[in-house]
Amino acid sequence: MDYYFRMKLFGKNIHTGKTFLVGLQVAALACLVFACSTKKTGWAHRSYHNMTSRYNGYFNAKEIIKFSLINLEKSHVENFDNLLPIYIYNNETAAQSLTADMDKAIEKCTKVIKRHSIEQRNKEHTKWIDNSYFVIGQANYLKGDNVLAKQFLDFVPKKYKEEDSKNDAFIWLAKTLYKDGNYEKAERILRMMENNSDLEKKQKAEIHKVYADMHIQRKDYQQAIPEIKNALQYIKRRWEKRRLTYLLGQLYKEEGERQNASAMFAAVIKMNPDYRMMFYAKIQQAMAYDNSFGGKDAVRNQLEKMLRDEKYIEFRDQIYYALAEIEHRDGNIEKTLELLKKSTQVSINNDQQKALSFLKMGEIHFKDQNYEPAQTNYDSCVAFLSSDYHRYDEVLRIAENLNDLITQIRIINREDSLQNLAKMPEKERDKIIAGLIQERMEKEDRMKAEYESKQFQDENDNPFGQNTAAPGPGLGGGAPSTKWYFYNPSTVGLGAAEFKRVWGSRKNEDNWRRSNKNQISFEEVKNEEQGELKYIINEKGDTVFFSTDWQEPSYYLKDLPLDEEALLASNKKMIEAYNELAMVYKEQLEDMPKSIETLETLNERFSPHIHQASAYYKLYRMYTDIGPGSKADEYKQKILSEFPNSDYAKLILDPDYFVKNQSENLELKALYEQTYGYFNRGFYSQTVQNANQAIESHD
Repeated sequence: MDYYFRMKLFGKNIHTGKTFLVGLQVAALACLVFACSTKKTGWAHRSYHNMTSRYNGYFNAKEIIKFSLINLEKSHVENFDNLLPIYIYNNETAAQSLTADMDKAIEKCTKVIKRHSIEQRNKEHTKWIDNSYFVIGQANYLKGDNVLAKQFLDFVPKKYKEEDSKNDAFIWLAKTLYKDGNYEKAERILRMMENNSDLEKKQKAEIHKVYADMHIQRKDYQQAIPEIKNALQYIKRRWEKRRLTYLLGQLYKEEGERQNASAMFAAVIKMNPDYRMMFYAKIQQAMAYDNSFGGKDAVRNQLEKMLRDEKYIEFRDQIYYALAEIEHRDGNIEKTLELLKKSTQVSINNDQQKALSFLKMGEIHFKDQNYEPAQTNYDSCVAFLSSDYHRYDEVLRIAENLNDLITQIRIINREDSLQNLAKMPEKERDKIIAGLIQERMEKEDRMKAEYESKQFQDENDNPFGQNTAAPGPGLGGGAPSTKWYFYNPSTVGLGAAEFKRVWGSRKNEDNWRRSNKNQISFEEVKNEEQGELKYIINEKGDTVFFSTDWQEPSYYLKDLPLDEEALLASNKKMIEAYNELAMVYKEQLEDMPKSIETLETLNERFSPHIHQASAYYKLYRMYTDIGPGSKADEYKQKILSEFPNSDYAKLILDPDYFVKNQSENLELKALYEQTYGYFNRGFYSQTVQNANQAIESHD
């Protein structure tokens, strides 16, 4: 045995170590000759089993766990969009990757216990048995078997109360308990541990980390912050120190403590992390910027410098987003929206960031009650947003509400456009239609010229390749004018709403409907027709239908309400849309003023109409909620005078009307069931008597 190894085993007293080794060798030889028993507690037996259990089993198991966790760290990819996890192994994917190595560690420690445990009179004489039980519990936790982990980790401190392994076992037991949702018991164990005077620095750090992780799981970030700060006092590893400092910055940001957040991200930057963490720390520092502590220009300059750095080209979408955050906090809404739009345009492969940029634009428009652009951005957001985003359900609900809203607005706009055109003198109408056709023809010609130019360029660039240019003009047409409803950008989404109803949210990508997106060659199908629709199969394998019907004036006249019957049908569509729109404003968007405005517009334009009584009552209730000085009494009188026999009038006069009416209905239902029973059994006189009673009660 060399000098270094003896120094490590026995300290500076080399002579003592050598003597001990000689004795140990003698003991080992004796054990080999006489079969070293686990039933005897003599020095030779204990020395042999201690040495063998430590270096043949327990040490190797510890090394397996150590290097497995190191490899996990090396392969771990941080998701900087979410709070960094304190423990990277607390998920199913990590558990699966660790399982094989953990099984090896468990196997080695199990052999140690079976072959080397010397227990006499309820006392263990081999030093590493308790440690082996702990490693088995730890390995089971890491492979995701909480039931077995809890059994072994609970066993160690109960069985080996005087051994050092009990401290580690208690800490990992607390992890196991709160992982199963038993926070109260985990906290009791940690509070008990805090009073131990024999804890190592590593164990003290671990206790604070466990506390912090529990608070984060319960979204109690304010309580997690001091625990991480305390843990950092004991942690020396740079990798872990950087991660926890970054997490601390994230928690400060969540709590709105921007100055502290900025300081933490600055500290991460000084720790010289890898380029990804460096980038995100700079971005987060910029997004934590607050006017109250200055430095805006320096932060903006840093971000703009990063935009010019090719190293960060894949992160430009996030840089624009950070710049937008700065402008938004300064109240520069127009500039904010401009930067957010750039963020969506330059995004390469970060769908989540694209979704967040669309979401931010949607939220800005929604807050200002600009519901049409809000709907467009929320809809785009949902198409890219990951379902594990912590606000996913909320965002989806708002997007669906806005879709309901815009659907009704578009129905109203469409019918208004059609009616306005129908009211025009025929010559003026024909002139407008001729202008629309001419505009579209000119646009078709421009598209055709652009297509042919691109085709020529592609052939020159790749003379031996197949033409893969996009389909030419006429494949879906264009929007030549905003004068006509169908080409107005604000109404483009009418078909989109129906598309989403059938297909759900889809990304704007090629072959969205195909499971196999392999491209096929471009082929134009000539002299083929399906009715009046011509079609092509483009280079992506899509069948694209198109029509030249738009060149005929009749195309624009077919939906016009030119007679009384068609006008009544158009009005009916608008009445229903206004009524639905008012409900969406009130119930789904909680925008009472818009709901009131919509109902009053409905009454002004179409009175009397089928929903008039209910519209009056809704207005009465909303104005009542507004309070004194409102128009509640005006609508109350309208209901009582114009609809005196309606349920709304009865409800105004008697707030318990529906409760009483429900009770009467239940009595009538019971009478009906009894009467029907009499009839089925042939008791006709009772049947007639009950029927007369029911008729009289409703006279």
